[in-house]
Amino acid sequence: MEIDISTYSEEELFQSFESIDDIQYPERALEILKRLIDKSGLSEKEILASYQSGALLSIIGTLPVFSSIASDLVNTNNAVICKLNRLLPKCG
Repeated sequence: MEIDISTYSEEELFQSFESIDDIQYPERALEILKRLIDKSGLSEKEILASYQSGALLSIIGTLPVFSSIASDLVNTNNAVICKLNRLLPKCG
């Protein structure tokens, strides 16, 4: 049974995209990314740039340097950048 993402909010789409394994589920990851681009109004380049600049990780500035939460956020950010680099060429 496939989950219907057509009713997902922009936040839910971001969370889904960050958590999906695009190696195991490339078609589903691409579907989520396309839906996210449509719903957010952001371009492919803007989404990639926001992760590359760390704009989505502004919370790190408020966390201790050695915080495991900050480390997890950085790791997630880097994983999403890799995922975007794999999927964006297929998105157009």
